[in-house]
Amino acid sequence: MMKNKIFAICEELQKSGVKPTLERVRDALGGGSYTTINPILKEWKEQQASSEQPAPELPAEAIQAVSQAAGLIWKIATDKSSELTNSMKHEFEALLKEAVTEKDEALGEVASLEKASAKLNAEIEKQAKEIQSLVLQVQKQQLGLDASEAKAVELKEEVKKLRSDLRDADNETANLKGKLNASEAKALELSVELKTAVTNLSKASHEAVAVNEKLNQAREKLTAAEANNTELKEETKTLRTALNSASNEVERLKEKLNSTESTAAEQKAEIKTVRADLIKTSNEAARLREKLSSIEIKSVKKPAA
Repeated sequence: MMKNKIFAICEELQKSGVKPTLERVRDALGGGSYTTINPILKEWKEQQASSEQPAPELPAEAIQAVSQAAGLIWKIATDKSSELTNSMKHEFEALLKEAVTEKDEALGEVASLEKASAKLNAEIEKQAKEIQSLVLQVQKQQLGLDASEAKAVELKEEVKKLRSDLRDADNETANLKGKLNASEAKALELSVELKTAVTNLSKASHEAVAVNEKLNQAREKLTAAEANNTELKEETKTLRTALNSASNEVERLKEKLNSTESTAAEQKAEIKTVRADLIKTSNEAARLREKLSSIEIKSVKKPAA
């Protein structure tokens, strides 16, 4: 407690033969306000004055001795009056100086308080302006929040539409994938059929070559033999029939090959188209997903405080 500390300091100064003053007490405390120390110091001085014991009553003998010594004391007092007056004058001057010092210290403390008060008032005024500025900012942010809420409603509608478009794109993508799988399966089937046709055509070509060789041989025999050779004529007829049949098969296989190749080319073009549509739809779906994600992020993002 501050009062107990100041009283203890005053007691220590008095025991050391030093008169407690405002400045000495403040130095002993290591700082503090004069307005706080001064009333406590005065209270301690008043307690010291009131605690002085009254002089005890003298007995008759002492009174007589005092009466006899009175003359001597008066003489001494008279002789010492000048010296006592000077001593009292010095003590009064010391007290006056102490009082002036205390007054100056008090005035200094008042000036410090006035300066602190002016600084506090300036700080209060500054804080009032800051509060007013904050109120304006809050109002502005409230307007921004209202606008953000309206924007959020618009974004929700846009998100709803984008989700519908995305579902349509996903359905279209699935449909195109189904078409692509069917086209690839058909292309694979046509490729197998084309391979078979090529194999048959090659086989028929070899057979046609063999028939041609036999026909040439028959022609050679026919040239060497007589025209009336019935057996050779029959063989020639048979060979011609076989040759015509082989030629017809070759033509049929060629037509089938051409048709298969045409169908395969058309199927490849269709696959190419389906793949292009699939890529386009996938890109559109990715774009819609990205836009949807961006809008969802914006719709949940809170406005800055």
